[in-house]
Amino acid sequence: LVNLINAVNSYPKRVLLISKSDVVKGIGNDTVCSISDLYNVYVRGLSGQSQVITQQGFKLALSSGSLVVIIDGIDEIESALADKSDLAAFAESISELNSSLHSCRVLVTSRDVNVGRLKALGNAEIVYLRGFRETDIDTFLRKDEQTLKDNLRNLFQRIKNDAGFVNPYLLHVARQFLVSGAAETPVP
Repeated sequence: LVNLINAVNSYPKRVLLISKSDVVKGIGNDTVCSISDLYNVYVRGLSGQSQVITQQGFKLALSSGSLVVIIDGIDEIESALADKSDLAAFAESISELNSSLHSCRVLVTSRDVNVGRLKALGNAEIVYLRGFRETDIDTFLRKDEQTLKDNLRNLFQRIKNDAGFVNPYLLHVARQFLVSGAAETPVP
């Protein structure tokens, strides 16, 4: 998705995706207390794979809104960094970059564990993605055979959470498993 967005020359913004796998490649002895620190770890992990902008250019592009940063799995990144991270200082660094032009755009994804810590960003909006409800399965499976639909509906009943939701990725993996023929018998 990021590559598709960045390929559109008429779109005035560029998108940078930073995930745990990018960070793991570049972890050193530095502590990540700011978005700039995270960018440094990201760049170190690239090891010459692509052109990068300078630290000052990164801050300018981010604060002006011409760069949108997507940090996928901040909880996983924090775990990978272990004691080399400070999420409160990290969140504050984004607020500081945003304070001058109010154009800073950072999308952070995380499991909802300790999401309250991300509320330190005064202008942050917390959005919860809940997953599929039983009624969403029909749309998800609209082109599949009835037997597959029945099997996945039965599975849904067994794996839904207390609020009645199922992770769409989990449902997708189960569907792929059933479609591949790996499951010879129907789901009980």
